[in-house]
Amino acid sequence: GVTRAWVAANTSGAARTAAMARLSALQYTGFTVTPFVGSLFSMLLGDRSYALGSFVVDRFSAPALFLFGAFVVGVLMLATMLDEAAPDAARPPAAATASGGGARPAPPVVDEAAREPERGACSASTQVLVAGLALNLLTRGVIGAFETLTTQLAPQFGISATDAGMIVSLCGTVGVVQLLYFKALYSSRWSDSNLILAGLTVMAAGC
Repeated sequence: GVTRAWVAANTSGAARTAAMARLSALQYTGFTVTPFVGSLFSMLLGDRSYALGSFVVDRFSAPALFLFGAFVVGVLMLATMLDEAAPDAARPPAAATASGGGARPAPPVVDEAAREPERGACSASTQVLVAGLALNLLTRGVIGAFETLTTQLAPQFGISATDAGMIVSLCGTVGVVQLLYFKALYSSRWSDSNLILAGLTVMAAGC
């Protein structure tokens, strides 16, 4: 939530849509692709264990130590590399600055009375937003349960647990690649509404 708010405050227009897509790609990489790292530790270490001071590295503790190292790197990058601009830094000033050499146009005056109907609790935009949030909440829960139970249910359909895990990871990889190239593939051709409708259509077909 914090990262999405930062992107929204520091980007605008099509750049914001593409940046949100890249942020989602990172998020879903963690959900669907990086479990491969834990499987790799399990395969490489097997039943072996190694003592590093008071730490024991085995197939169970190695993933946790790996995540701890990733968190440390993330904290260092946030502390040294993040440019935390003010949310309203991109807004043009209403008057000319001393060194600007000319007056900038003032932001348009918004008729608050005309916008009042938009703020109603039952406006169409509010209803759509609430419906979208509810759908997002429900589908995330279903997808999480599906990813967790797939390897247990797969043998009933003649699919080995290993193959089922590979299929889920490949589907996640395809989704992440689409998000990484989101701007070139979709955002320059489709509006946000069309993108949402397309996503809902694919989800309905999958269900």
